[in-house]
Amino acid sequence: MLAAFALFAVWKSGLATPGLIVGILVVSGAAGGLGIASWQALVPQLVEPDELLDGVRINSLQFMGARAFGPALAGLVLEVFGPSGAFLINAISFLIVLVALLAVRPRPVPRAQGQWRVLDHFREGLRYLLARESLWLAVVVMFFISFFPSAVLQLAPAIAKEFDVGQGAYGLIVALFGGGAIVGSVFVAMFADRFRRSALVIAGSISIGSAVVALGLAPSYPVVLVCLGWMGISYITISTALSTSIQARVDELQRGRVISLYLMGLQAGIPLGALLQGKLAELIGLRDTFIAAGVALIAVILTLAATRNSLRAIDQTIELDTAHADPLLVPNVVVTRD
Repeated sequence: MLAAFALFAVWKSGLATPGLIVGILVVSGAAGGLGIASWQALVPQLVEPDELLDGVRINSLQFMGARAFGPALAGLVLEVFGPSGAFLINAISFLIVLVALLAVRPRPVPRAQGQWRVLDHFREGLRYLLARESLWLAVVVMFFISFFPSAVLQLAPAIAKEFDVGQGAYGLIVALFGGGAIVGSVFVAMFADRFRRSALVIAGSISIGSAVVALGLAPSYPVVLVCLGWMGISYITISTALSTSIQARVDELQRGRVISLYLMGLQAGIPLGALLQGKLAELIGLRDTFIAAGVALIAVILTLAATRNSLRAIDQTIELDTAHADPLLVPNVVVTRD
């Protein structure tokens, strides 16, 4: 919230420079990384164990839907109120989050007692994740989904320029992705239990890869919007299946660590993919870049499916028993219930 208010202040005062804005965003990103991981790990503390899947699914829908729809709303606010208004409204919105957090009463969960260093947590979480194919496979798939199609969305300004449309149309480009995610969430809520998570991930990945290829071939702006909606539907299907798989398989004591690693894959793929695709677009053109990204994603997913038993590890049964947590690598650690 403080970083958001700082963005508003430097912009409103006329002191904004690229370096200063990037510096504020680095601080905001670091704080966001702590917040997002903690928020995702908090969800199972708000529901009973037998309601875990429903709670995780609802949280995944709102998280991914908001992540998709937020930039679209920002585009509309930008056109109506300008950059200063957009920065200010974003900063004020954090107050609502703080009020909500003050009203929450999480249920007790196991905690590790003892002297811990950050690297100890990281190594233990990484060891735990790598020992379970269902977990590391979800992280790998999410990274590639972020690296290819999610990064495409970061090039929305370039798409708007390619089709010579204004700020309002730019906002609509991102809004259609969010709208597709909302439509996809209805499908997930009604029918996801009828299909294996692995099947949803494979089908969704092929679908979103095809949508990116179609985006590269789109002859007109309306077709671009259809492709973005198609991408949103596919994305929410994939992300909900992977998030549910992670939350359902992780031990309570390891939840925060594993979710942090999962979100590292998700968050790292977007800027890395956007940087690569932005550079590639300068060399071969925006459309050919999108076609290459879509084809590459489909090739990666089909390769993983062929070599990892059709991603069946993602479908493994739920582990709700936290009494048999893996021994921690750090000595003299006592597991207690707070």
